[in-house]
Amino acid sequence: MGNEVSTRRKLDYDPKYHDWDKETAYKILLSGVESSGKTTIFKQTKIVFQDGFDDEELRTYREIINHLLLASFERINEAVEEEDDLVLNSLALNLESSSWKKFKSAMIEFYSKESFSPTLLALMHDKLFADKVIAALLETTKIAFPNYLRSSAYLFQEMPRILSSDYVPSNRDILHAWRKTTGINGTTLLVDELPCRIVDIGGTRSERKKWINFFGSVSTLVCCVPLGDYNKSFGYYTASAEHNQVEESLVLFDALVRVRWFRRTQFILFLPKWTSWRNNCTRYCCLGSILNV
Repeated sequence: MGNEVSTRRKLDYDPKYHDWDKETAYKILLSGVESSGKTTIFKQTKIVFQDGFDDEELRTYREIINHLLLASFERINEAVEEEDDLVLNSLALNLESSSWKKFKSAMIEFYSKESFSPTLLALMHDKLFADKVIAALLETTKIAFPNYLRSSAYLFQEMPRILSSDYVPSNRDILHAWRKTTGINGTTLLVDELPCRIVDIGGTRSERKKWINFFGSVSTLVCCVPLGDYNKSFGYYTASAEHNQVEESLVLFDALVRVRWFRRTQFILFLPKWTSWRNNCTRYCCLGSILNV
């Protein structure tokens, strides 16, 4: 769906980053399993220290956001077509309702066209939210959205602005725009006149092999353990779901602290997705009242 479109500069091919081993810069390596939040940190760093994103990056994120919206609509359609008892019975969803039929018609028309149509996407949104049952379905999160669609509620809320002809993604939009990190992505920052090089590498097991190229000269290693994924399996909504996401992250952290190249490296254990963890505790278990979150 275009989520894996990557226009980030690749360290492997950009001569600007081939001086990684020089002693003139402070080196920071972001580590973590897939969807651990490290790429969000990378984005936030660019926003704070580089005044955001250039025009090419903004155009790419606009395309990604549009495709995330479409993927969210597809997930809603799948949930209804699957006739999940939780969806159909508890909310008494009527598949024969006029708004649902118009939504389906707009989606079919969308796929019959060769080019992306924000107008049709807006029509799908209007027809979907015309049905109060569907709106309630989204508000109560009874549809399980994949991890890469975790920002669907935010994007739906911002659709009128996103679908405008002169839309330019805001920093907040970009932070909500998920795309799979592939390859090695890096940037150079200037923090209090200190040049810092920060590197973000894909979190899948196959991508982690590329980290070894930077082991010898890392000043700080930021290891992300996604607190909000305590109830998800590693590879959630992907091909693999062997271990708990947090457990997998801690195994990775334990392995990294034992690497001999990191004996003089500063470690930062970062626990992102606090808001997700707090919301889950409040909604699904008694920890919310116990911890007062």
